[in-house]
Amino acid sequence: MQKKLVLEEMLLLSLSEKRARKIAFDRSRTIVRGDNQTGKSCLVKSIYRTFGAEPPLHPRWKKADVSSLIRFTVDQVRYAILKHGSADAYSIFDDNNKLIDTFDSVTTGLAPFFANLLNFKIKLPDREQKQITPPSNYLFLPFYIDQDKSWASNWSGFQRLQQLPNWRDAIINYHTGIKGNEWYQAKGEADQVKNEIKKLTDEKGVLRNVLDNLQEKLANVQFDISIESFKQEISELLKECILLNAEQLKLKARLVDLHNHRIIIDTQIKITEQALNEARRDYVYMVEELPDGGIECPTCGAEYHNAFAERFAIAQDEQKCFELLQELYAELAKVEQKIRYENGKYTGSMKEMERINGLLASRQGDISLKDLIESEGKKEIRSIFEQKITDTMNSIHDKSYALDVLTKKLEKLQDKDRQGEILDTYRQLMKTYLQELNVTSLTATSYKRIAATISESGSAKPRALTAYYFSILQIIQKYSSAAFCPIVIDAPNQQEQDDKNLQRILNFIKTHQPEDAQLILALGKDLKVDFGGEVIELNDHEKLLQESEYESVYSELRPFLDVGIMDSRQEPGFHW
Repeated sequence: MQKKLVLEEMLLLSLSEKRARKIAFDRSRTIVRGDNQTGKSCLVKSIYRTFGAEPPLHPRWKKADVSSLIRFTVDQVRYAILKHGSADAYSIFDDNNKLIDTFDSVTTGLAPFFANLLNFKIKLPDREQKQITPPSNYLFLPFYIDQDKSWASNWSGFQRLQQLPNWRDAIINYHTGIKGNEWYQAKGEADQVKNEIKKLTDEKGVLRNVLDNLQEKLANVQFDISIESFKQEISELLKECILLNAEQLKLKARLVDLHNHRIIIDTQIKITEQALNEARRDYVYMVEELPDGGIECPTCGAEYHNAFAERFAIAQDEQKCFELLQELYAELAKVEQKIRYENGKYTGSMKEMERINGLLASRQGDISLKDLIESEGKKEIRSIFEQKITDTMNSIHDKSYALDVLTKKLEKLQDKDRQGEILDTYRQLMKTYLQELNVTSLTATSYKRIAATISESGSAKPRALTAYYFSILQIIQKYSSAAFCPIVIDAPNQQEQDDKNLQRILNFIKTHQPEDAQLILALGKDLKVDFGGEVIELNDHEKLLQESEYESVYSELRPFLDVGIMDSRQEPGFHW
């Protein structure tokens, strides 16, 4: 059964600008309406940014360093995801606001989490031919129509799609159900086995060449070892050891400085946390313990009033402490990143030292075994190489058998009748939708392939792309094995549509929204088309985030931020 992702609400907070916004999403339709430069695109792009995808962002939005939290459901099970400002840091919470996990990478952390949650089981090779779970860009790609790229070409709404080579056909075939989860899981395993067979075959070739050369030489000449050549080689290796040792001393010194810096920051964090807690206690004491009418000083007899100004000053101190704490944690993260980098260099240096020491031991052993090699070397070397070749051939045989099993499995999973049904349905939808949207010049041949590039031009192109996108969405809902995600459409009024054609587009979107799907539509003018659902009006020029919402959003978001920035110091089960 196909899973379903539904968005409930989103909180946006900029600590640097002291602005925020809370947006509620209707489970069926949410219309984000406003003139140009009122923040419609920033709002919808923030949805995907929170989930680890990468839509193109405006520089001002990046500068605002917006933290965002989205509450969502998967098959009616509630979760929340927090993105920490501009950092690659994500936290997942359950329905009780209890921390599930945190990630500092989309590719190696967040993507596998959502692959499991949303049944996104496809594996594709990266540029090093390693099989990985495609990041969030590829998960949400068919559901997002971006105003900057998607109205120019299909399957292009996110940045960095070239992270995976040759992704396009595989992702399209996956999302449309032509090849589902089982097929791609088997395909990933088969590709991995093929790579292993290639490596083993290359290794066998090298071993065979070495053995052939040795047999030819050992048959014609007396095996000899040049002591002088070994001495020279050992001398060079010792020089490398000395240079590596000097480099290691420098690395150790840098690591000591970085660890000292980390200790200083840790101390500052503890002081700031203590000040934050004291400010909170002072505020609570003034609000809950001191009388409003005033209190008499026991020394001088003067009377002091528990006024709002004093309370507000303490509240400001608390917020400044919290902002300082955020800065200190950011500085701590940078220092720890430098420590990891220097540790990596130190580890690499140690490995190089081990390699050289191994070569030294090997060379010294060669010299000590000269007499034995002269007497028994021919037979022993030949035996070693022949056994290694035999072992390699056995491994190739085992891998080839496994590959044959996977190949037969792929053939069974590749249901030709089902694929034909999907293609026929897609083509019929395209034909019908193009007619409804008044696109008359796009030939059936040009969209015959489900992965076709829509090559229409002028004002007809956005309408042709709309027909394609909704054909794909209908196919996904009917045939795909992955989750169905919210449909997000940004600015469908492209290429100067006249009112009649724009009316066609808007009515088409309303009429052909897939059944029980969630739609978020950002537009300027709606030509009085009544979509129903939730309407979010944006009226302020370049002010999506509002000063008036800052305090309320900050108060709601702060517990999540506290857990997010301090999860390394607390048990993951902490909740409030």
